[in-house]
Amino acid sequence: MKLNFRLDMFSYGPIDGDKPIPIAEDRVKKGKLRMAGREMLCFVKNFAVLVRDLIPIDNPYWKLYS
Repeated sequence: MKLNFRLDMFSYGPIDGDKPIPIAEDRVKKGKLRMAGREMLCFVKNFAVLVRDLIPIDNPYWKLYS
């Protein structure tokens, strides 16, 4: 999964807390991410940087997130 590769290769700083764990594909299909609180905070804070090149520029939902 492309997101797991990006999560693994991303350069997390010392302030970011715990690096998120790889996301299992079956969990995505169920619509549930299972992470500890600090891992989820790190994931949400860095999500825009991790996937911004995959999102169309004119996507109105992305404009709300980023």
